[in-house]
Amino acid sequence: MITQGGGAIVNAAPTAGLVGARRSSAYATASHGVVRLTKSAALECAQAGIRINAVCPGPVRTVMMERIIGGNPQVESQMVGRIPLGRMATPEEIAEVVVWLCSDGAAFITSYISPRLLHIILHRNERDRLALPVGAHMLFHVTQIHSPESCPKEAGGSATLYNPEAEGVKLRAMYGAFPAHVIYYIVEADDVKALNQFLLPGFLRCRCETTPISEQPIVR
Repeated sequence: MITQGGGAIVNAAPTAGLVGARRSSAYATASHGVVRLTKSAALECAQAGIRINAVCPGPVRTVMMERIIGGNPQVESQMVGRIPLGRMATPEEIAEVVVWLCSDGAAFITSYISPRLLHIILHRNERDRLALPVGAHMLFHVTQIHSPESCPKEAGGSATLYNPEAEGVKLRAMYGAFPAHVIYYIVEADDVKALNQFLLPGFLRCRCETTPISEQPIVR
């Protein structure tokens, strides 16, 4: 890829690489390694024109998933119950995300980790609806990881970790993996300063990772 002047790499890692998995320490460790390798390699290879991203799909309707479910409706119901759309993804839907990340439409995206369900937002048809015109605001994906102690339910819970009234910010989508105390946001913001105001309530209580997902860079 270096000799040809650039290229695109898309890695795949389970969501265990983002939030961990009970009774799956080795699996989660390996998954986390793929996520961090993606981010580090993306920084190392950016100047060579090589973009490196990763997709981290949740439950996908595959042969392996069917073996895990084992024909047990209760097991499947528990898995699907954690998905806002009420169903598992298909391999074709995940493939579309990978194809798009390899395309010219994602030419300004690198070091991006697509968590479960975000593929819906980056899906080709939805991307056209959410895409911002040239010169408009930036679109960001934010992962906010907190602890039970940082957002006690009696004090307002996770709703106290961001500022919905921040000027210059519009919350476009939100997904909470609440048992794992992780919140994913899709935020439209005028600039990084506005985004920081949106996230300010959680800065001292959470770990935040922010990735631009629109195609226009921030002009400082």
